[in-house]
Amino acid sequence: MSWYDTFSSFYDVTVEPHYKKARKIGVAALNLKEGDVVLDLACGTGSNFKYLSPLVGKTGLVIGLDYSKGMISKAKKKVTKNNWGNIILIQVDAKQISKEQLNKICGREIQFDNVICVLGLSVIPKHEEVFEKTYALLKPVGNYVIIDIYADKFVPQSWWTELLARADLKRKSWELLEKNTTSFSLNNISKKRHLHGGLLYIASGKKKSS
Repeated sequence: MSWYDTFSSFYDVTVEPHYKKARKIGVAALNLKEGDVVLDLACGTGSNFKYLSPLVGKTGLVIGLDYSKGMISKAKKKVTKNNWGNIILIQVDAKQISKEQLNKICGREIQFDNVICVLGLSVIPKHEEVFEKTYALLKPVGNYVIIDIYADKFVPQSWWTELLARADLKRKSWELLEKNTTSFSLNNISKKRHLHGGLLYIASGKKKSS
């Protein structure tokens, strides 16, 4: 993650302006309510926080998880600046996170009402394990939302995006969601391949009831 520590210093300026609309769409798909506990997986510099924090309210909780020390450092500055008291940040390899660890850090029993991952599963090594781990921590019928990029055909920007983000744009991350959820949906947000390197999509589903 040393590259992402460096990337964090210019991520908000170079990348974030292109994904504000997508983030709003992703948060809206969660159907958040006051008191919800939501996992922002691969939270990066905290670009989702301004949308998530007001919706879960003072009784809710946003847990921002990222493996990059640089990204978490940037996210902490945003949390402090905006006085978001309902956000907890954790720097950890998502494959290693456990319910016991979450409970200890948060000081309460934690089970996620919702999970959102924006531009994360195309980057995370062994993303299948990360999905399985976070899906297991999601409540039955809880919402899981993925926003990412898929290149069904490569354009020049695809190579640049893969290099800059250290991403695999051929990865069909939504398939994990489709296999494990109900009410699954998959839709393109943008078809501007030369901007994103591929199709920017949103995938969502509800965890199957036990």
